[in-house]
Parts: sequence; structure tokens; C-alpha cells
Amino acid sequence: MWMRERVLPLSFLQPFSPLTPLKAFGDTILMFSVVFSAGIPQVVVPVWMDTYDFARRAEILGIGRWGNQGTELGVIYNGRELGGAIVDVLVGGRASVFAARAKELAELCKRSGGGRVIAARRILAEIEMEDTSEDEKF
Repeated sequence: MWMRERVLPLSFLQPFSPLTPLKAFGDTILMFSVVFSAGIPQVVVPVWMDTYDFARRAEILGIGRWGNQGTELGVIYNGRELGGAIVDVLVGGRASVFAARAKELAELCKRSGGGRVIAARRILAEIEMEDTSEDEKF
């Protein structure tokens, strides 16, 4: 379990890791994406701006829990609430549901080649469109 966010190679999380990344601080979008692609349930502990969005996404998508939703402003976490979220995601009654949904969404992402492939295709399409418009000028 990671108490501070770290950038992990995807290979570390595959094919399955019993660890549930606990995310707070830093590059949340990168960590969320890496763990999401690995198909691992998550506990997200947001502390500022867009990090709240990722905690909510984990819950809406059914791949994890918001670990500090009930804490007061300025307090990062409450041990009882955070502990409950971790237990729920790892071994609680819904743990198998979180795990299955995370795996299902990861497989869906892989069908299209993953984010890097999709991004590369879009960039190439933009370049080709610019090349075509440059040819029309001459």
C-alpha cells in the first residue's frame, strides 16, 4: 500500500497486484490512469482541485472509493473513514465487485490500443490535416 503517490510502471501492477494504491497529492491523473489501465481497484484521497474529480470518478465507475469524503476542510484524512474505505476495496463485501469492474474497464481500454495509441492516432490525424491545408495554400 502506498501512503504517498508514486509513479509506478504499469508492469509492476500487472497481471494483478493485491495492493490497492492509495492516492493523495501530486500527479493524480497519471497515477489514476496507470492504475485504471492495470485494472486495479483504487482508494483516492483528494486534497485539492482536480483530485476531487478523480475520487468521484472512482466511485461513479465502480472501481474504488473516495477515502476522505467526510473529512473537514484542511484535514487530509480521518483514520476511521480511510480505513473503512481501504477495507471495503480490499476485502469488504464489495471487494470482488470493485475488482471485477476495474478489470472490465481496463480490458475495454486495451481494445482500442490504450491511451498512448489513441493519442498518437489523433496527433497524426492533426498533422495530416495541417499538411493538407498547407498544400491547398500553394
